[in-house]
Amino acid sequence: MGDTPPNATPAPGDGFTPITSQEQFNALLSDRLERAKAQAVKQFADYDALKAKAAQFDQQQQAVKTTEQKHADALAAVQSEVVSLKDELAKS
Repeated sequence: MGDTPPNATPAPGDGFTPITSQEQFNALLSDRLERAKAQAVKQFADYDALKAKAAQFDQQQQAVKTTEQKHADALAAVQSEVVSLKDELAKS
């Protein structure tokens, strides 16, 4: 740890200016939020392109599936629906 106690007032000339009003705090907070938004926009700028690529990949994966896989998927969906309908009938 340093030589400065935790509650000590910083020495003049160290670049720190304490916030003394709500307006100063709001201005500093606003500046920080703007920087964070700009960083987020930059960080996720290619999100739509990646989302489109993922959708294209999913379409290609579906096209690659064999007929047997498609039938198995359809059977699983129908079986799930049957179970759901049985549960509804049991409740009524």
